Amino acid sequence: MWDILEKSRDNTLTARSFYGVIHIENASRSGGPTRRMVHGQTCHGTQFIDRDKRHLPTTYYGWDSGVGLAISQFRQQREQGLRIGVVGLGTGTISAMAERGDLLRYYEINRDVDRIARKYFTYLSDTKADVDVVFGDARLLLEREAERGMKQNFDVLVIDAFDGDAIPLHLLTREAFDVYWSHLKPDGLLAVHVSNRYVDLTPVVRGLAMLADHRAFQIVSTQHERLDIDGARWMLVTSNRKFLASKAVEVAATPWSERDEKPFVWTDDSANLWSVAGSPGTQGKWESAPNRGRFVVDDANLIEEEDKDRIQRVCRRLYHDTDGVNPIMVVTVKSMASTEAGDISFETFRAQLYRRTRMFKPKGDNGAMILISVGDRRFIWGAIGHETCDRMSHGSARRRLLPASLPTRLPSAF
Repeated sequence: MWDILEKSRDNTLTARSFYGVIHIENASRSGGPTRRMVHGQTCHGTQFIDRDKRHLPTTYYGWDSGVGLAISQFRQQREQGLRIGVVGLGTGTISAMAERGDLLRYYEINRDVDRIARKYFTYLSDTKADVDVVFGDARLLLEREAERGMKQNFDVLVIDAFDGDAIPLHLLTREAFDVYWSHLKPDGLLAVHVSNRYVDLTPVVRGLAMLADHRAFQIVSTQHERLDIDGARWMLVTSNRKFLASKAVEVAATPWSERDEKPFVWTDDSANLWSVAGSPGTQGKWESAPNRGRFVVDDANLIEEEDKDRIQRVCRRLYHDTDGVNPIMVVTVKSMASTEAGDISFETFRAQLYRRTRMFKPKGDNGAMILISVGDRRFIWGAIGHETCDRMSHGSARRRLLPASLPTRLPSAF
């Protein structure tokens, strides 16, 4: 009871309905103050409170996530706006990925979620896309629409309905997926959110994809505290040739391994939860990469967000194409100096950076770190790993002084 009382002090709202208890919590995160929706023990969406950040997609829906990749890649294919279906509203975070001309159609079983999302979050009101929210069990609603000839022709259909920590079982059967296929365009994509603490739903989705002669990818994205992004596991299912041939998809996808469970199919008549007990067998592709695949550490706030994304895409592709042997990281800091020890060496700074960011060393013998220290006016090109420093720079990192005055932001040419 004491834990509940302590937690409730920061609650803006607590609402109880047939579907459980929803809490709205305010929190101070490293990126700024946020507000989040919690159902049971599971977060169903977060939004920055500051006006200049509230448009950012957060939690499981960053642009590196499976749904972010799906929407961004399909936007490049379509000349007109996208038709996006979403099973499960939450805070409406996916609306932050929509643009003018898009249509977003949410299927939500709990009317309280819609009321709360509109009152305490601004994703739905801020989006320039057209938004519909329909209420009821998503599968039943989609079945009735199909029976009435109201096929939605979605470019992307997102299955993101969680009951506690898992997708309701009746949304993951052969019969349910047949309904989803009927509402997708022939070259459309199904995105299934399978992040879970206790069960591995990837073999179920793989089996259902194979049954429909589609390809299934797993996209495992990593945490980014400053952007309030959580690690997430998504399954993307499609037969779209352009999507399948995309280099961005190839770089982002975590390949299947022998440790993964073999695909199988659930039906309305036969589904065994024990068959999916346990966490996924494959580690995310970026978990063992330097800084978990986020190759930019911009503590000095010198790099525009757009340029960070561009640098990260280039660095991820290099890491992928060289099988992790030649990673490059870009790091900016206000100063390398330590308040206790004064100026420190690049090697000492690098060791501190590894500890602070929980960064993994690269698995190869090569790789470089590009470091800009504003306070020290230094540009350093050094080895990313301890074992290669002597080999790369004959005992010390290569340094050069920067101009006395630096721009507040680095230009895109950087």
